[in-house]
Amino acid sequence: MKKVSIILLSLMLIIVMTACDPKMEQKSCIHVIETENATAYFDEAKKYPSAGICSKCGETVTLEGISVSTSDELLAVAADINSKTSIGTDLINIANDIDMADKTWDAPFLSGYEGAKTFIIDGNGYKISNLKSGSTDSTESQGLIGRIWSNATLEIRNLTLEDPQIIAGEGNDKGPGIGGFVGYIEASPSVKFTNCHINGGNIGSGHWAGGFYGYAAGYDVEGNGPVLSVINIDGCSVDGVTITGTDASVGGIMGHAGGNPNTEINVSNTSVTNCTITTTGANKAGNILGTNNVATTTLTNVTYSGNIVKAVDVENKEAYGRLAFVENDDGTISGSLTIDGKSITEAE
Repeated sequence: MKKVSIILLSLMLIIVMTACDPKMEQKSCIHVIETENATAYFDEAKKYPSAGICSKCGETVTLEGISVSTSDELLAVAADINSKTSIGTDLINIANDIDMADKTWDAPFLSGYEGAKTFIIDGNGYKISNLKSGSTDSTESQGLIGRIWSNATLEIRNLTLEDPQIIAGEGNDKGPGIGGFVGYIEASPSVKFTNCHINGGNIGSGHWAGGFYGYAAGYDVEGNGPVLSVINIDGCSVDGVTITGTDASVGGIMGHAGGNPNTEINVSNTSVTNCTITTTGANKAGNILGTNNVATTTLTNVTYSGNIVKAVDVENKEAYGRLAFVENDDGTISGSLTIDGKSITEAE
């Protein structure tokens, strides 16, 4: 009986030690599924199934996000989005500092035309350096994201662009939109930037140009819409960037703030410092935004200092360049700009 008790105690001790000592735990399964084209490893989170049955353990596995650590991986994701390949997840995690030097960036076009799509890019505190757009005479909108259209939504957070070279449409006074993060936004219900930063570099040379985005508008066509586009920018900064436009609106954060009444823009706790912001368009350069047209725009605790801001050769010290509110047939006004609770009422 004594021997049995000793054996039982020994077994219990082994069980307890195994439970308490992580070194003695069995290694968890490296989940693998077979796709049509390749074997996908969920723990590496490369390409791109959203869910599947692990071929080793039979467990159902869901991919929460893909991890991007190198310039080639970033290029591959952009190419797949542009070719309308499903990446199987809403979330793209930047998992390392990425240097895009010697790479040409083919900016993704996010379209929800075939059904609403959501995109989240989490920089996780990392930076993308030396992002370079393609041909300078391109007529396509350029940025980390070139264009957002038709119910596609975007959130970018915790990401820094270091020395981007987003130059396109040189001398083109009809377009495109050029921005560090997004060139052109239209008919997107939601675009958010949180804790995003741009340090150094050159943005613009085409038409509308802004540190964060070039042009934005909601959508309102009879029988199709409307779509209220809401753009939120919080806790962000632009520092030491040269931003230029041709006969168009340019600003430290945004170029043209709202080409449709169904546009709401909120910028808070954000700064623009030590930038050069210029345009050949009269009155269309501002420290924060070039033109406020028919959008509802609110700036709260938005600061600027050390910038050189010129429309043609006229220097501007204001947050905004041109106000182009529109008086409707019924006497109402489309478009507003509010800065720290004060309504700016001047209208062209």
